[in-house]
Amino acid sequence: MTKNHLSYLLTFALALVLRLGFAFTSANQADSRVADVREFQALALGLVTRGQYALVSSGQPVASKMPLWPLLLSLFYRVFGPASVRPEQLFLCLVGALTCVAIVRLTPEVFSNRPGLALTAGIIAAIDPYTIEWSGYLLSETLYVFLTVVLLLAISRAVARSASRSILLGALALGLGMLAHPTAMIYSGALITWRFFCRSLSWPRLLTMIVGALIILSPWLVRNFLTFHALIPATTQGGAMLIGNYNPWALSDPNARGTWQAVSLGTFLQATGGDPRQATGLDDVAYDHLARQAALKWIMSHPRTSGQLAIWKMVYLWLRWPDRGLGKWLGYLAYLVLLAAAVLGVIRARPLSPIAQLILWCAFWSTLLAVVSGGEGRYRAQLEPLIALFAAGGFAWIYEALQARLYASPNAAPRRLEHPT
Repeated sequence: MTKNHLSYLLTFALALVLRLGFAFTSANQADSRVADVREFQALALGLVTRGQYALVSSGQPVASKMPLWPLLLSLFYRVFGPASVRPEQLFLCLVGALTCVAIVRLTPEVFSNRPGLALTAGIIAAIDPYTIEWSGYLLSETLYVFLTVVLLLAISRAVARSASRSILLGALALGLGMLAHPTAMIYSGALITWRFFCRSLSWPRLLTMIVGALIILSPWLVRNFLTFHALIPATTQGGAMLIGNYNPWALSDPNARGTWQAVSLGTFLQATGGDPRQATGLDDVAYDHLARQAALKWIMSHPRTSGQLAIWKMVYLWLRWPDRGLGKWLGYLAYLVLLAAAVLGVIRARPLSPIAQLILWCAFWSTLLAVVSGGEGRYRAQLEPLIALFAAGGFAWIYEALQARLYASPNAAPRRLEHPT
């Protein structure tokens, strides 16, 4: 067994044990209180019982969630039945552990002169409380994060080796990522921006990757057009996101100004001088269209308040403190330590490799996306293992600085000189 294989095995084992411990204790009890989990389960049951992408209760077709995770859930329901969630949780724990292994593989592409940091980065990603937490819930985040890291790995190989298989793998990861989570759409923008500033990958190869991803996404686009007679590239949640993020009372509420809050369209229309009766009897597409129009109208008429809310959302994406609970606060403090170490790691990684630059562009686009989606930690999930990656470099820098100071002390023991071999 090589040293690299041992690093992969240790990282995978540690990550899997921690995720299983969380998933089969606290997460299992909290899943029923998460509205998105219930909707994913209802869509999966609709696929099993009705044979269509619709809520099992009403049978009404929807486009409120990207289809990849409900499709996978429906496969589990067909094999194991809908009563048990254990197989699905085990699957997500395995995916979360594999993400940490992928971080071990990706780290040398960022710190090319420090291959020894790979295991450190994998261990940090394995023990990061936030990455553990997402692996325990029946949400699409864990799958989306894994596909993000695979995409970065594929691009790093495409840059280093110019292999066609890497382009195909990148297209697959990007396309499936789009089908797993709507925020993956920003990666196309991040890739194009990155290419303008970093010419490590040719335009034809990059565009081939993006077009390949769009081909994978195309069945979802066709289904939505045939069902709703409208072009819906992602979901019909855009309007709901806007009225939940930008409304007359959001700025005055410290808990709401930087995050998304559930707001009904009727309540929003009533508060902004509209007719709440317009919100009744609408399908997914009509509801989204009216909510989007109403929100944009309010934003345009309140530019100062909207600007302040947008800034709060970008801040909250990175620095949103928990409301309560000792465990939440301890996790937040651990995140702050990792974030500070990651900043040092970015400085330590200069000159930045092409893949390091792409990671920073992904972080930039994710921050811009928070203006629409809100400053929820959930929309930072795809960046958590990448923070761990850079944090490994930051911790190594701190360790080396402390070592240098120790050996520079007059009372310090002299260094042991090694004979050349």
